Formats: sequence, C-alpha cells, structure tokens
Amino acid sequence: MRALLAPPSAAWFALIVGMAPSACGPPRSPAQAEAEAARVLTWAVGRLHRDPMPVTGDGLLLLVPVGAPPASGVRVARACAGATSFLPAPGHHRRFFVACGGRIVVTQGEALSPLLGQDPDLYVWNLLAFRAAQSPIQMLVSATPAGTAETQIWQLQIEEMSLTGATPIHGAAELASIEAFFARFHVPRCLGAARRCLVLNQPSGDEPQALDAWDGRPDAATPVQELSNVLVQDVAWASRDGRWLYMLAGQR
Repeated sequence: MRALLAPPSAAWFALIVGMAPSACGPPRSPAQAEAEAARVLTWAVGRLHRDPMPVTGDGLLLLVPVGAPPASGVRVARACAGATSFLPAPGHHRRFFVACGGRIVVTQGEALSPLLGQDPDLYVWNLLAFRAAQSPIQMLVSATPAGTAETQIWQLQIEEMSLTGATPIHGAAELASIEAFFARFHVPRCLGAARRCLVLNQPSGDEPQALDAWDGRPDAATPVQELSNVLVQDVAWASRDGRWLYMLAGQR
C-alpha cells in the first residue's frame, strides 16, 4: 500500500504561490495585507465585535424565522465549543463548515468531523464565501499563517471531507472592489450580490446584540431585529426568500 504523505505546510503553499505567475501581484507590507483583509471581511461578514462563544459547552446551529428570537429556533446541527464562524455547505442540506480554535469542522446533525488534511500552521479565523459555481469547493477564509501576525485572505479547496489545497490570495483584481468581489464569490450572509447582507452588531455597554442588514453599502446598514438571551456568534441566510436564518448560537 502506498504510504500517505503529510499535507504540505502553509509556508510551502505560500512559497509555491510566490514562485508561480498569478494574479496575486507583487509582495506587500503587513499593513497592506491587513487593510485588504479588513476590506474583504467587511463585505463578507461585517463588523467583528463579538463576545466570545462559551467554551464550556457545544454551540448550536439554529433555524430561525426572521424577526423571531433565537431561543425559538429549531436546532439543526451541533457545533463545537468556542465556534467563531460558519457557512452552510453548498449543495448539501443542513451540512455546515464551522471554524473552531483555528480549525475547520464539518457538522451535520449531531456528527462533528474535523476536515482532513488541515495545516496546523494555518490558523483559520472566519469562513467568508465560496467561489461561485466551482467544483470542488473553493472556500475563502481569513487566516494567519505561523510566523506572521497579520490576518490574510486564503482560498481553501475542499473535496468531500478533505482539504486538498490552500493558497493565499493578495492583490488580486477580484478583491479590489466590492463589485469584483461579488461577481466572483457567493456570500451566504447575503441574499444576492451585495444585497441584504447580514451584520451582527455588538453595541457597547448593556445594549442588546442586534442583527442589521445592508444593500450596496456596508456603511449604511439598517436594523433587522434585536437579539437577547442567546449569544449569536454568526448568521447566514437559510432561504432565498429571506424568511429564514441560520444562527450559530450559545447560551449566555
């Protein structure tokens, strides 16, 4: 039987990408990389002012009608303790990718399975989007490779239950503007290209957590509903008609 090789490290992928011609452009400073990542995060996730998810118990993925309190939602899947971000898997009913402790876990119902082939030197923070109409799955994430301090945008290739590729994306034309971004990527937090994009807002003080949405301009969000009693860490649309939401939640 042929021996299985260990997955290449993030540094190896970064070296290969740097050697090969690509749309990533010339090397940039850490400040430029951070600025690009912040711009993409604003389009795909919005503000990232979150209370930490409780780590004493598992999180929950809930199916909730728009406008209803999260506590009234139907539990559709279990999530790992300390989960920070999730995306519904394209083409699969109630199957989700969840970021926990820098790693990606696949959850469906009560089953939690770590994605195989992940590089321990690449810490994944947020799951952002999918490259539109691609097979195998190409997922955009924010991540930090070992040895660096800045957040970067990476593209991960996923086949079945394995990660089969990881490439940093920087300076690419598809990340240069909001129009170019939504032309290439499907964002489950939006109902369409830069349309009804969901943003979780964590006000200061004792004000309740709130869910907002924006159309066309991330700086012009309008309220959708207040959230209470349940800590919501992430949210995505569950139906194309805008009537149902998926929420990644944990008890306060």
